[in-house]
Amino acid sequence: LTKATLIDLNSNELILDLDADTSITADTDDTIHFKIAGSDEITMTATAFAPSTSDGQALGTSSLMFADLFLASGSVVNFNNGDVTLTHSSNTLTLGGGALDVDGGITIDNITIDGTEIDLSSGDLTIDVAGDIVLDADGGDVFVKDAGTTYGSLTNTSGNLIIKSGTTTAATFSGANVTFA
Repeated sequence: LTKATLIDLNSNELILDLDADTSITADTDDTIHFKIAGSDEITMTATAFAPSTSDGQALGTSSLMFADLFLASGSVVNFNNGDVTLTHSSNTLTLGGGALDVDGGITIDNITIDGTEIDLSSGDLTIDVAGDIVLDADGGDVFVKDAGTTYGSLTNTSGNLIIKSGTTTAATFSGANVTFA
């Protein structure tokens, strides 16, 4: 073709290689199929650019990788039809339907958790830091529990430290003075 013209394939294939097994078709209304080696591999509609079969295509390879991925606010990265999702909204990334497993650990300078508790399904929680560990309870109490039952606590009463065993006061610290129950 020497100038721009309208080509009407009327549901026929646009053959792209010598052995006629790589083509572009529009044999379904408002759908384009990209056929490679005789099989539909990519399907494009007005709302989606998708593999023609589930788990049929990779986006990039181990040696030919994309540089960036830009997603709109409210976007969802959906794994296995909703088994696990990553959802973006208002500067927050939410993991839904699963657990985050970090192999090798995380180095974190600051972490803010908007909630009341951290639950571990198994194992120990070890806190090992190069600096101090600060417990800052605005309610004035730090409770020590086993399976939800309190077996000890530290309480701030008018600047005095009270240590309890269970719910019974064991020691009261007032300045340099200690009173044992």
